[in-house]
Amino acid sequence: MSEIRGMLQELREEMIQGQNSLQEGQNSLREVMIQGQRRLEGQLGSVNNNVQIN
Repeated sequence: MSEIRGMLQELREEMIQGQNSLQEGQNSLREVMIQGQRRLEGQLGSVNNNVQIN
């Protein structure tokens, strides 16, 4: 019985580690997307500033 309990504990710890890794990956992806969006908005802003309105 204690052997099964130990295996379940190991499995639980691995699942928690996997969940933490997934959250870190999601945070990294979100940060990259935000940086890309800001960069794109900056480029669009500079294009809009160069357009002359008569």
